[in-house]
Amino acid sequence: MKLAWLWGAVALAGCGGPTYTTDQQWCDAACATLLACGVQGIGDQPTCSANCQKPSDAVFLGCVKGGNPADCNSVSTCVIKQTCNLVPGGTNSCQLTATCEANCPVGDVACGCACVSAINPAKARNIVLNNNCILFNCQGCTDATTCGICIQGRCSAQAQQCQNS
Repeated sequence: MKLAWLWGAVALAGCGGPTYTTDQQWCDAACATLLACGVQGIGDQPTCSANCQKPSDAVFLGCVKGGNPADCNSVSTCVIKQTCNLVPGGTNSCQLTATCEANCPVGDVACGCACVSAINPAKARNIVLNNNCILFNCQGCTDATTCGICIQGRCSAQAQQCQNS
């Protein structure tokens, strides 16, 4: 990375879009993107930006700094990286990924992360929207049947969007 200084100089000269100089600016941009992309809960301000700047979220912030904080799939990939400590790099659709996740035991994060690892990064937004809705709206489900009922009742729009991508 001997040319890293050069990118900073180019960015300061006004090329390549907005220039973020502080962690807060990077986090604010990423959180605004999550909200604009429909990811509720995680992207809510000011909690999102404050959490993003915590040492416990260093993986997320580092990922955001290495990607595009204004792109839904890029920031969603960072949510996956923070959760699973991996960047998705497969070719699976959101539908295949969600089907894989549905076969995981409830609460088995490692199984879910294995499923997400195979998704096409261009579909990251859709699986994050789907999983985020389930996480925030179906916390009490304890088995596939109750989770399925909850998903159909509370996350049908996100599930449908995932099924179509």
